[in-house]
Amino acid sequence: MRITGEELGGVMVLTLSGRMDYHSSPEVHDELIGHIGKPEPRLVLDLSETPYVSSAGIRVLLSVAKRIEQEGGKCVLCALGDAVVEVMKIGAFDHVFSICGARDEAIALALA
Repeated sequence: MRITGEELGGVMVLTLSGRMDYHSSPEVHDELIGHIGKPEPRLVLDLSETPYVSSAGIRVLLSVAKRIEQEGGKCVLCALGDAVVEVMKIGAFDHVFSICGARDEAIALALA
């Protein structure tokens, strides 16, 4: 798993590339938590290059989103592939996370 990031208008946008599974999840968790440093953090996770998210990966996303919420911020997922959307729907996580189709839409939602 590779994570690249850039700050756009006060929002940290991170692109996750690769599978988010049992093996990569601890590293992904540490990397994402490391980006929560300022008050009211705004984070967009671009999953366009993430073809697979396991239950361990979903736990990481939940943990990060909860931590950001506790800090008064917002976490938005965007550009999910079909397989990841299906996993989110099956587990009803599409009702838990803020999910957008496009990066620009996700940035706007993170700032709202």
